[in-house]
Amino acid sequence: MYKRSLLLLLLLSSTVAYSAAPNLIANGSFEDDDFTDVVLYPNGFTGPNGTFIGPTYNNNTLSGWSYTQNLDGWVEGGTWAAAYDGRQYLDLIGNTNVTNGIAGITSQTINTVPGKIYSFSFYWGEDVGHDLNELVTIQADILDSNNATLFNQVFSMNAVGPIAGVRGPNTWNYFETNFVATTNQTSIEFSATAPGNGDTSAGGVIDLVVVTEVHLQPANIPTLSQWGFIVLALVLAFAGYRQYYKSQTE
Repeated sequence: MYKRSLLLLLLLSSTVAYSAAPNLIANGSFEDDDFTDVVLYPNGFTGPNGTFIGPTYNNNTLSGWSYTQNLDGWVEGGTWAAAYDGRQYLDLIGNTNVTNGIAGITSQTINTVPGKIYSFSFYWGEDVGHDLNELVTIQADILDSNNATLFNQVFSMNAVGPIAGVRGPNTWNYFETNFVATTNQTSIEFSATAPGNGDTSAGGVIDLVVVTEVHLQPANIPTLSQWGFIVLALVLAFAGYRQYYKSQTE
């Protein structure tokens, strides 16, 4: 009886699940816009593998995100490596040779609650312009509305280069960390650095950017009848334990 009561308690406890926290980042996988759509992305050399976005050639937008300089929206297929999530990903540098060597910042501002803990994660890799062993450098920053830095880190790797003719992020890297919000709004920023040696167009790519609140709320609270079963199981477990204890001491 004692063991059966414990089993009943375990089964009841399994009915209390935890809901998945929603992603606070809009268009985190860059799938909301079709980078192959020449109507949506005019004057961007738009084609089957994506488009050029930025003030040098156009004022085309990227849903959910802001940018300061040129960038590329890439689409997997052919000689372009696969996205991590969906079919599209973002190259953080268009080409710095048309922006006086200045690489831009791609950012998004989200609503946060001061004192709350949030999880921040994303995937990153080399751009289609990287050759073997060229340096890939990406920077991620988290800033509060007072421009105070909550997180800052530079990520780097040596490029794998084309594999069987396929260029870009043949290998995706994952990063995750937590931060504590200090203001009602928080900005997530990404930037990249070209590898140099005359290569001004190879930046770094990102995909599946996620920010979620760490604290999860119960999805299902036990009903009154479930609480009755729990109380009954506790009573039966206690009675069974007393009977077992009595049999061992007599």
